[in-house]
Amino acid sequence: MMKTVWSFTELQCYKFFGFNQEDQKNWKNARKDCQKEEFGGNLVAILNKRVQAFLTFHLNKFQSDVWIGLNDINEDQMYLWTNGRGVSYTNWEKGFPLSYGPNSEDCIAMTSLPYKSAGLWRNSYCYYNKGYICQANVHPKYSFLPSTTPEQRFRYRNSSYFIIEAKMTWEDAKQSCERRDSSLASILDPFSLSYLWLKLKQKRIVWLGLNSNLTGGQYIWIDKFRMKYTKWAANEPKQKLGCVYMDLDGTWKTDSCNIKNFPLCKYPKVFPPTVPPQEPGNCPLAVEKSWVPFRGHCYHFEASSKMSWPKASLACLQLDASLVSVMDTAEANFLTEITENLESKSQAFWIGMFKNLNGDWLWIDNAVVNFVNWNTGEPSSQNDEDCVEMFASNGIWNNVYCNSYLGYICKKPKIVETVPTEKISENKESRKTDVIPSPTHNKAIIVVVLVILIVSGAALTGFYFYKKRNQHGSIEENFENSFYFTGGDAPTTSDGIDLVMNMEKNEQATN
Repeated sequence: MMKTVWSFTELQCYKFFGFNQEDQKNWKNARKDCQKEEFGGNLVAILNKRVQAFLTFHLNKFQSDVWIGLNDINEDQMYLWTNGRGVSYTNWEKGFPLSYGPNSEDCIAMTSLPYKSAGLWRNSYCYYNKGYICQANVHPKYSFLPSTTPEQRFRYRNSSYFIIEAKMTWEDAKQSCERRDSSLASILDPFSLSYLWLKLKQKRIVWLGLNSNLTGGQYIWIDKFRMKYTKWAANEPKQKLGCVYMDLDGTWKTDSCNIKNFPLCKYPKVFPPTVPPQEPGNCPLAVEKSWVPFRGHCYHFEASSKMSWPKASLACLQLDASLVSVMDTAEANFLTEITENLESKSQAFWIGMFKNLNGDWLWIDNAVVNFVNWNTGEPSSQNDEDCVEMFASNGIWNNVYCNSYLGYICKKPKIVETVPTEKISENKESRKTDVIPSPTHNKAIIVVVLVILIVSGAALTGFYFYKKRNQHGSIEENFENSFYFTGGDAPTTSDGIDLVMNMEKNEQATN
């Protein structure tokens, strides 16, 4: 689908490619595709902030970086656009551009993930496959003219936005929006910011629903959404107690709540999902590993020590846990809230899903697969991509090779403390007390089982390869987890341990 945007001097047409991995190309092939006769353009040149905002808004559909036309292929650090234009505007990510001499990362991509950095530019090797954006002049037979009638309301996703055409204080602006069954707008990601800034057309300074007067100095959205994304101007926020407006350049600034700006309202009033209540029980004390409670389970997030899927599975087993299974949207959102803060250490995390010989996707803890959160086009049919990663920035899933090195998430039930009950016999001589096995006791059992399995690992590994070579042979279908076993019973925890040990032995054999 063609997208158009009004530039300062002319209309340009933009086309977006590579939403799915199989459609992505390296930089040179992407450029050739843009130059084909039916399009007659080139890789996009971003010459001003308005074009940048338009393109950033459309990055919300991508799960990978996208190629733009900027490069220094001919001379190191001499960046040019593929259409021959010089560089008058830049939007580099912190730490870029790079300078490594010849044969370095000479082509420039625009980030789509993590979403907090969406739209920023970074160097990349030109032979990597990525999405890409083509640009061409609009054909004279088409007449795309900007509307001279301003829109009263503009819609983005599930909300519509509008400006009240009267300047007022922040509190008056808040009440004016509420009288219209709306609220002062919250801006939760760079895509909605880009969209709103384009719609406002640099003509209004507007109040946002961000305030610290009501919360003891902490800036919080008045609709209670978590503040995951910010666009503060330089040296902001500079006031401990104040109200926030969006300036003409799209950045956020603080000022006295008594100055007057236009209200930017958001309709309808939307509030964040209710946090599920915690269930009874406790998580282990953070001695060596920290655990985060959610509903009836405890979660350990490991971002610093990256490892393969089988090694991550073993690491969780040694904690009397398993790689995480994800049961619903609430749990997926909980995991993402944690991982997005760990993204600088690991861009993706292992979860406990794997593919068995029948091609079924299963959880290693034998939980029922009744919820999935696959990326667009996933799971792919690529051979041997049998394990699943979760992107740190958005919680989306992707199947990858099991020997990739990633962070991982462990999950185990909370420890439920019960009050001992005493049964007194008629002669009051015998007493019985209910005892919950301690985590240390369970860990000892796991260690013993692991030792036994290490001894028998060679035989199990041989059986795994035999099954791999005979995938079309007869396989029992009367149990859930047929990854490595032919027995008729449903898999137990030890089946999961066997699975991990086999993959671990296989990995060691190939190293």
